[in-house]
Amino acid sequence: QWQPATSWTNAKQVPHALLPVLFSMISHRAWVNHLRHFLYNEQTIPPELNETRCRFGRWLAATINDGEYSHPALEAIVTLHQQVHQTAEALVRHKQLDENERAQNDFAKVEALRDRLLAEMWRLLD
Repeated sequence: QWQPATSWTNAKQVPHALLPVLFSMISHRAWVNHLRHFLYNEQTIPPELNETRCRFGRWLAATINDGEYSHPALEAIVTLHQQVHQTAEALVRHKQLDENERAQNDFAKVEALRDRLLAEMWRLLD
């Protein structure tokens, strides 16, 4: 008989109203994975580099414009999201200039920014 993992039984339930935050976190992780696949030649097209057009960016803009959440973490989230995209643009440029090794090595910068952004996102769920 199936049993949930022990860590799941202690997990806090996310209120329905905050599910869009959780979904946006998943979307951002997928975007970063898409970038990694592009940099490692597993995908031919990079992810959306315009920070206002990616799924996370559209959610973030709508959230701010709607005034849905007023949380101190939002300012940091906006800044980190911009930094992720700026860094990704540089990595894509390196790859397009056949500087693949540099692009792949610098991908760790995107991962670090992703981790910081997601940590701020968790603050929205608290």
